[in-house]
Amino acid sequence: MKEFIVWLTAPLHLLTFIMGLAALVKLLNNETLARRLVITALTLFIISSQNYVADLLLYPLERFKSDKNYSKPPRYILPLACSYDTELLASNETARYSECSLQRLAQAAILNQQLNVPIIVTGGHFLADDSISYAQVASTYLRALGVPQQSVITVNAGTDTYSELEAAASIIADNVVIAVSSASHHRRLLMIAEDLHIQLLFSAVDYQGRAGLMPYLSLPNRTALEGFQRAMYEYMALLKFHIQSKWNKS
Repeated sequence: MKEFIVWLTAPLHLLTFIMGLAALVKLLNNETLARRLVITALTLFIISSQNYVADLLLYPLERFKSDKNYSKPPRYILPLACSYDTELLASNETARYSECSLQRLAQAAILNQQLNVPIIVTGGHFLADDSISYAQVASTYLRALGVPQQSVITVNAGTDTYSELEAAASIIADNVVIAVSSASHHRRLLMIAEDLHIQLLFSAVDYQGRAGLMPYLSLPNRTALEGFQRAMYEYMALLKFHIQSKWNKS
């Protein structure tokens, strides 16, 4: 399901699909519908390739009020899993980690130094090489950043946000945890934590949108397309969580 949503929210994938559908409709001699589909595809590309549109979509996700205040200090740090390329032929290990992985793990290491509390790393066998878990490689990188081995708790489980928090819940228990993840993840992460009865604070990294909303124009670019996709993915994930929650309660 996750892979399908990622594919579906990519503007260029949708553009290709709509243009292919337009070609098929044209072969069936429906010129009017084919023309409308082409216009729709081009409109989608123009909109999704503007940085300002991505900023507008990301703003409600990334700009949020402060977290809850708890009476006790945080006991754990939890950097959520992102990605690691097991197939890349690279001269160094750092190149295998995606940008979001690097930012989350680096922030977790900083918090560990500041607070002197252990880091829980989660993430199961969802990488291209399924003999390796994300938690394993994340633990290795944290130790390379100077985090003591005894301060890293490795949980080789979790393939999405919900299952990662679920896997860490028994360790966290009734303590407070600082979750480190991409800024757009904040709203959904708090909802999942509430559902699992986890006391969670949020440390945001990997911002994609601008803080200001002054309108501006830009040439079509990859950054805008990626920001558009991230926002649409997160909105669809929020919708999925709402539907599942209501279904489970009914």
